[in-house]
Amino acid sequence: AVFCQGALVPTSHPRLFDQLKGELGDTFVSFLSASMPSSLLKKYNADELIGCLQFLLRELRKCLSGNNLGDVHDEEPTSLAEDLKQNFPNDWLAHLLGASPWALRQKYDLPELIDTLQGLMQVCEERLSDELGPLVMWCSEDSPLRSRVEVISPAPLEQPEPIQEEEEEALPEEEPTRPLSAVAPTPYHQPIAFAAPTSPEPARLTI
Repeated sequence: AVFCQGALVPTSHPRLFDQLKGELGDTFVSFLSASMPSSLLKKYNADELIGCLQFLLRELRKCLSGNNLGDVHDEEPTSLAEDLKQNFPNDWLAHLLGASPWALRQKYDLPELIDTLQGLMQVCEERLSDELGPLVMWCSEDSPLRSRVEVISPAPLEQPEPIQEEEEEALPEEEPTRPLSAVAPTPYHQPIAFAAPTSPEPARLTI
């Protein structure tokens, strides 16, 4: 844990924070700030719930500061917030966010403690949404409030097995052919002798 803005801040995310973020995505902030304390306490462990709300409120205050939208130090959403501000006028938020969930639960009324954390969260969220729009517009890319989209690489395509070609049937060997010169001449192959034409004798003239 480290000190941040006068409060003792854990260096890792609360387990319940990661669980709800994974289940609800970007809507988990609205879910935790708008649900009835009694409903949340029936579903989740009290100390885990307090730790989750503390962590979420710290992150929302960072978003306010990063966008120059002030802080919630002057807000008093519940009677418990008023009492804390009177008892700790300079660092009541540091006390609320830095004390352990167990210590806060022992000292203050549990439903009112949850309601106080939720009320401060709602002030942060409404101010950010009214001024800047949806969460992606006012929340930095490396903020734990953002949902991470996992890119799943496609499974490698299976190579089809090569089709085994059927063995070609052996063709019968052709008998070798004899050259034409080796073939005995047939009668119509014999050369035909033609008689040379004779010129007619010149006609004799009688006187």
